[in-house]
Amino acid sequence: MELKKTSAEVIKKLFGFTVNVGVGNNKLCAKMASDFKKPDMVHTLFNNEVKDKTVTYRRFGQKEQITVPVDEFLKMHTLV
Repeated sequence: MELKKTSAEVIKKLFGFTVNVGVGNNKLCAKMASDFKKPDMVHTLFNNEVKDKTVTYRRFGQKEQITVPVDEFLKMHTLV
């Protein structure tokens, strides 16, 4: 966790803006982790955490937010 925090701190010092850092065992998990809570946060999402964590999103054209477990979100949005 220290390496991720240090990376975010360096970017903030050099460029003056905050970043979210997402770490996962693949690009999709890392990207989803970086969207969990903003701004300036560090989150993880590994395969073994998918059933335990939730994601909040808003459907296109709707105002209310929906919170569901990550595994359900992935099933709803998989193009298979």
